[in-house]
Order: sequence, then C-alpha cells, then structure tokens
Amino acid sequence: KLPRSLQYPKTVILHRRDGTSWGFSIVGGSDPGADRTEPVHVLFVVPESPAAKDGKLKCGDRLLAVDGQSLETVTHSTAVTMLKQTSTRVVMEVVSWMGTEL
Repeated sequence: KLPRSLQYPKTVILHRRDGTSWGFSIVGGSDPGADRTEPVHVLFVVPESPAAKDGKLKCGDRLLAVDGQSLETVTHSTAVTMLKQTSTRVVMEVVSWMGTEL
C-alpha cells in the first residue's frame, strides 16, 4: 500500500456517450476468502477512449472512489459494477504513483 505521505489524490471527471465504455480496465479489490485487500487500480487505458482523451487516468493509478462511493473494501466485481452503473459522467478520486501524475 502506498504510504499516505506519498499519496496525491486528484479528481478525474470523464464523459462518455450513452452505452459506451469508459475505456480502461481495473484489477484488484477485496477477495472474500483472502486475508488482505488489493487496492483497485487501473491496469490498462484504451487508446482513443474517453479515459485516454481526458489524459488524467494512467496505468497503475489507484481508484479511491467512484461518484463519492469508496472502493476501499469492495470486491473486484462490485467495483466493475459501480463503474458500469454510472451514466454518461463519472467522478473518480484517484491516486497516481509519484512520477506518473504528470
């Protein structure tokens, strides 16, 4: 887990057409059978997608919240569902690793 002193939270707001993808994939989330929770983070950003065109979301970024709802202890499938249930606008709280926030 990234120490709090090295975290630089930022707000990422994305817009998409109805029924289209945000253009990024995530990994991580809590596992009901495991002792620890892996933070939800961005695995890949699809070129030419809303996420790529916005330019603020990077591979490795940790997602803290989606539309004000914390992702701290949710399962991977719940995190995916939360992102899919958003409308044409999503507000995410994100932490980038130092050096990737540019």
